[in-house]
Amino acid sequence: MTNVILVAWAVGLTIWLVGSRIRLRRKRTNAKSFLLPPKLCRLSFKLTSAPKSMERIKPNHSPRANFEARTIRDIIEPAKSIFNKVSVKAALDEMQARAIDSSSVIDQRGELLGTVSKEKMNREVGGLGHDPTTEPVEACMETDSAYCFEDQTVAEAERIMLNARVGEVPVVTREKLLVGTINIDAVAQAKSLPVRVAVA
Repeated sequence: MTNVILVAWAVGLTIWLVGSRIRLRRKRTNAKSFLLPPKLCRLSFKLTSAPKSMERIKPNHSPRANFEARTIRDIIEPAKSIFNKVSVKAALDEMQARAIDSSSVIDQRGELLGTVSKEKMNREVGGLGHDPTTEPVEACMETDSAYCFEDQTVAEAERIMLNARVGEVPVVTREKLLVGTINIDAVAQAKSLPVRVAVA
């Protein structure tokens, strides 16, 4: 009788142990089914990571900051010039047709040589008895006139005009080729216009 009880107890214990192992394996299998492969885990982390702040455009509301940042290229106007080899009379006629009192003088390359005014041509040619039809305009040209480089700021252009006491100056490249003009009215308007600045 005792042997029968022992055998029954041993069989029961074996069945319980086998069942426990089966349940443990099922739990492990279920847990693994919810785990992602390493590559997918890294991808999931990248997708859920907070994105970097994107570049956005914000207006700079400081008028002075806008003015200091703006370059002459933003407000340049087409230049009207006269070739240095034309006669004084031809220059005066052209300036009369354009309704201007002064003009930039350039050579065949387009390099700025100076400026000329109707007042000076009339005084130096007509007053001295020179023939305006043969006298070249470069004889009456001022070579020390103020000008600006196209890559300078509008604030720098304003200071140049104020120091020279003029309302308009020619704009040139660093090779001194004439590309346009800038006037004090355009400078004043530039002070009131906002500049859009890219920030991260």
